[in-house]
Amino acid sequence: MLMVHLQAPIKREPDVYSPAANRRRSARPGRGRELRFAVQSGFTVTELVVVLILTGVLAAVAAPLLSTAVIDEARFYTETQAFLRYAQKTAVAQRRNVCLSFTATTVSATVATSFGGACSGALTGPGGVSPYAVIAQKSAGFSATPVAITFNANGVPNNPQTLLITGSNAIVVEAGSGYVH
Repeated sequence: MLMVHLQAPIKREPDVYSPAANRRRSARPGRGRELRFAVQSGFTVTELVVVLILTGVLAAVAAPLLSTAVIDEARFYTETQAFLRYAQKTAVAQRRNVCLSFTATTVSATVATSFGGACSGALTGPGGVSPYAVIAQKSAGFSATPVAITFNANGVPNNPQTLLITGSNAIVVEAGSGYVH
């Protein structure tokens, strides 16, 4: 006697995203409706317009700050301030007079060859550049040409003053101490 054992066919769950499965689900009320629409990604037109407007406002605010005139004036200001401090420190370190002369767009310095002597030699810069000078770029310069300054061996200026740079920057050389700020 032959015995045959019959098994019921295995039921496979349909693919969740197949079109047939979506049709079956959508035919039943309240089930599967969320699967009819594919998930979309990207930006809405409103989001893109807001980003473009913010970028435009940021560019309008930042553009004037990056103008070359402002950059040139700031550079001349910082270089002149550093130059004055270097000249004062050189006078103290070498125990000699350091004389500064100015034009509308340059600052240059000479140093005394002996203690208490007259300024006659070119001041060598921190990088070994001789003569050491600061030259303004393009529109930068002094609003009014400053009077010459001599730092003595103690770093005290003979003619303390305020140097006005084009724009709104000013460098002060203090009397008594020679502090440059």
